Amino acid sequence: MRDTINFLAGLILGAAIGAVTALLLAPQSGAELRANIQEQAMAERQRLQALYEQQMAELQPQLDKLQKDVQSVLDQTKKTADVEGEAGQDAA
Repeated sequence: MRDTINFLAGLILGAAIGAVTALLLAPQSGAELRANIQEQAMAERQRLQALYEQQMAELQPQLDKLQKDVQSVLDQTKKTADVEGEAGQDAA
């Protein structure tokens, strides 16, 4: 999971640096430059949204399994505590 986060952070940073460099080196008027920045930002947003949705779809089964496992451990711990609590009351 950490590798995925690092990959996404590097991808975003690289895309941003590339976009800014391309915009700064292109001879355009201020209005054209702003329009270009807005278009590229929207395209990048859509691309990142699609990437996010893909990653979440891949990770969701693992998250669901982890949630079930944690709930199972909590349930078992509660049962054990209840049994030990009853045994303690019986001994007293």
